[in-house]
This record gives sequence, C-alpha cells and structure tokens, in this order.
Amino acid sequence: MSKRLNRAVFASALISFLLLCCVKMPAITFQDIPGVADAMNRNGNSSNYPENFEKELENYKSDYEIVEGKGEYHREARLLNKIGEVYLRSDNYSKAYEYLNKSYQISERLELDELRCENYKYLSRYYEKMGDAKLAHDYFVDYIDLKEYLYKAESEANLENLKKVFETEGQKKEIELLQKQFEVQEMEFRKQKTLQYFMIVILFMSVGIMFMLIWRFRAGYNTYLILRNKNRELENINEKLKISELSLHEMNATKDRFFSIIANDLKIPFNKLLDFSKRVAKDLNHLSDEELRENVSYINESSKKFFGLLENLLQWSAVQTKTLHMAPEVFDLAIVVKIEADQIRKKASKKNITVSCQSEYSEIPVYADKTLVFTTLKNLLDNALKFTYQDGEIKIKTGVSKDYAEVCVIDTGMGIEKEKLEKLFRIDPDNPNSGKGHEKGSGLGLVLCREFVELNGGSIKAESEYGKGSRFCFTIPRAG
Repeated sequence: MSKRLNRAVFASALISFLLLCCVKMPAITFQDIPGVADAMNRNGNSSNYPENFEKELENYKSDYEIVEGKGEYHREARLLNKIGEVYLRSDNYSKAYEYLNKSYQISERLELDELRCENYKYLSRYYEKMGDAKLAHDYFVDYIDLKEYLYKAESEANLENLKKVFETEGQKKEIELLQKQFEVQEMEFRKQKTLQYFMIVILFMSVGIMFMLIWRFRAGYNTYLILRNKNRELENINEKLKISELSLHEMNATKDRFFSIIANDLKIPFNKLLDFSKRVAKDLNHLSDEELRENVSYINESSKKFFGLLENLLQWSAVQTKTLHMAPEVFDLAIVVKIEADQIRKKASKKNITVSCQSEYSEIPVYADKTLVFTTLKNLLDNALKFTYQDGEIKIKTGVSKDYAEVCVIDTGMGIEKEKLEKLFRIDPDNPNSGKGHEKGSGLGLVLCREFVELNGGSIKAESEYGKGSRFCFTIPRAG
C-alpha cells in the first residue's frame, strides 16, 4: 500500500513538473531568426530611432566606463554586448563587430554560457548583414544548441528539486499510513484483553449463585456492546482501505492517460511546429513569398492546436488541484450562445457545414461562471465540428425549466458507439477519439465540460446513435 502511495505522489510531482516545463519552455520566435528580427525593428522604430540610438549608446558607454578595468568582467562583457547590439541595429557594422567580439572573448574565457548565447545570436545577425551566410548559419546553430543546453540544465535541476520535495512528502504519507496500522493493531490488542477479562468474569461467576448470574449477565451484555462497536470500527476501517485502494487504481489509470496525452497529443503538434520553423529558418533565403506564407500558416495552425491542448491540460490540472478560481455572476446565456455560434461558423464553412441556433427566448439570464460556460460550449461545438460529415449540420438549441437553463449541441456526424458512450466524460486510456478528418483528440475536452458544468451546479449528458449523429446537453442554474 505504501509503495502505491509513493508512486501516486511521485506521479503527481512528475505531472506538475511536465506542466511547468510546457509553460516555461523557451520558444524560438521570429525575433531569433536572422533577417526577420531586423526587418521588424526597422519597421517598428523608424520614426524615433536616431534619438533612441544616441541615448542608448550614451547610457551603455557611461555604465561601461564605470566598470571597465575593475575586475567586474561579467558586467563588462554584458555592457559590451549591449553596445554592439545597438551598433548592429544602427547598421554601424564595424563598430558592432568590435564590441560584440570583445564581449564574446570575455564570455568564452569565463564560460558565461547565458551571455555567450546572446553573443552567438547577435554575431549571426552581423554575418548575415555582411553577406556571409555560412558564418551566420554556424553562429545561429551554436545559439540554438546552447539555448537548448541551458534549458535542459535548468529542467534537470528543477526535476531534481521536485524529486527531493516529493520524496519527503511520500515519507510523511507513509508515516500516516503506519500510524493507522498501529491504531488497528491497538484495537485488536484491546479486543484480546477484553476477551481475557470476559473469561475471568466467567470463573468468578461460578462461585456465586444468583448474584453471580446477574453480574455475569450484566458483564456479558456490556462486553457484547464493546465487541459490537469494535467490530463496526474494524469494518469501517476495512471499507475505507478498500475505497483507498480503488482510488489508487483510478489515479494510476488517470496517470497512464495523462502520460499518453503528454507523450503523443502534445508531441505531434509540437514536432510539426519544430519541423516547419526549422524549414523556414534553413531555407529562408530560398523560399518564395507563397512558400513562406504556406509554411508560416502551417506553423500558426500547429501553434493553435498545441496551445488549445495545453490550455485544456492546465485547466484540468487546476480543477484536480482545486486551484481553479470561480467567479459566478448573472449574465445572458443567449448572448454566449450567439458569440460561440458565430465563431464556429467560420470553421464550419471550410467543411460546408451549416450551423443554426434555435430558441424561443431572446434573453436567458443565468447565474454561473461565464468563462467556464464559454469554455464548455466551445468544447462541445469543436467536438461536433470534428465528428460531423462534409455538408452536414450542427444545431444549438436552448430552453429553460423551473430552475435551470439547458443548452443542447446536436450534430449529424458519425455518432458514438454504445460501449464508448459511458466513458465519454472520464479519462480512459482505452477511449481514443478520431474525427472525420482524422483529427486526433485527447478526450480532455469532454472531461473538462463535465467538471465545469458540475462546478456551476449543473449536469451534462450525451445521447447518440452510431452513424446518425450525437446530442450533448448541459444545464446551468437560472438567475433569481
């Protein structure tokens, strides 16, 4: 039991760490790609650039004169790098190289990896301006490699710290479990002592006649009550242990599914993003405008998918750790439905799918967290779009009852098999999802829908017939 508990604690630690890595992972943006960053700087700062340049040089050189020759090599190298970068932006390449090279010599000699990473980036831009594509490429590759190395070193240090923290936490849990086992053993000991006392009472009862018979009856009855209470306590403890064991099995299943999402669903869009960005960085000078737009479009689509899945993971994690902030308010549900319907129509038009809204009410005031309701409806509509055939139809119906408002999303898609219908709203490793366009799904969207609806005091259900479409309905409390 203690081993399972340790594994569950460590799994939670690893999940938290992986989410932290996903959020803090350094991204290589267009600012890092030679040529693109310079174009952006020239377009964004052309009107007031000379005045800014002179002011920046004056400030940096003033600071450099203060630290020069005083043994503060780290600050000296960083200021040299800043001055070189300003010269580079002002197209004064000879001065830029002079200061950047001085900074690089110091950072190389003192092994200042973070500063050396910056040196590589600006030297790459310098050689690109000078028309030396080979050196520009070599320095840019060095910049990427060193940046990746620094990130990996930081990640390994964070992981080691997390391991130490959660090993200590696991020991605490194990101590608590041992204390509970000790309590059970102590109850068993008391039970044995009570039985011994009962036998002594029987021996003494044989000495008297009436008095001893009455006394034996009273003592026996009291003992019976004690034993009954102790047996009930033991039964309750055993029941709790069974529930705890089932909970551990469920946590392991959730952990397996969560690792599957991280290993596959996060990896696919991120790999695509890396592939296309690498292609753009490598063949930037050889790509036509049309090819560049196409590659940038692929990068944008992969980034959106990656961000959407990451957002679902973070929201699910916040729900599980009870850190999600609820902000219920009174708002018009009809407006929320209209906004989300307009958004999904833009995507649905690419598959020639019709999206319509049906309601008898122009206003439906409800009391709930508006953000969670938006997210729930968005996930249901995205799900319907993914599984609906070409030239199909998606309907959004709203209605009210005495205490609740109801929203239903109905599609004419492929439907859901009966054996999978019961597993839709929980994380299940054996319940993968794939849309009509072979879009892959993590299954977290519907799990989040259930969590958010229940947090708002409502309920959610699904009805489907395989091959004929699906109907998802959820309720939220009405205002007043």
